[in-house]
Amino acid sequence: MTSARAPRTLVIDENLPKRLATELRYRGRDSVAVTQLGLRGSSDPELLPQLDGQLDDWVLITADDQLPLVHADAVRTAGATIAVVNPIREASWSLDPWRREIVHRWAHSMHEQTPATVRRYSLHRHALWHPRRGSSRA
Repeated sequence: MTSARAPRTLVIDENLPKRLATELRYRGRDSVAVTQLGLRGSSDPELLPQLDGQLDDWVLITADDQLPLVHADAVRTAGATIAVVNPIREASWSLDPWRREIVHRWAHSMHEQTPATVRRYSLHRHALWHPRRGSSRA
């Protein structure tokens, strides 16, 4: 049984294909690109509180796998819900199609992601985001 919730907005970060928000809207998802919100070029620590001020319930979809580590304080302060597209792709995929496929494949899960969590999505699975070995805080 799913709980009835207000629509959640999927926010497409600038590091993802430009038309992704439009494609998701065509598929019935409430989505918007960061650029459409007038936030083009915002740094992540600036972006998160601005999203929180403009939208009620949102998920930032990003290809920046280091964002949750490097900007952990900003993520926590904003209570941000973040969906990270796994940067490690299978050799047969080029970058934009890889990112697009993952977002389309998991948009329903991103939409239902538990608030204030960070998850990493790849082609065949998704899980809570954890820093990769060898990652260090900048």
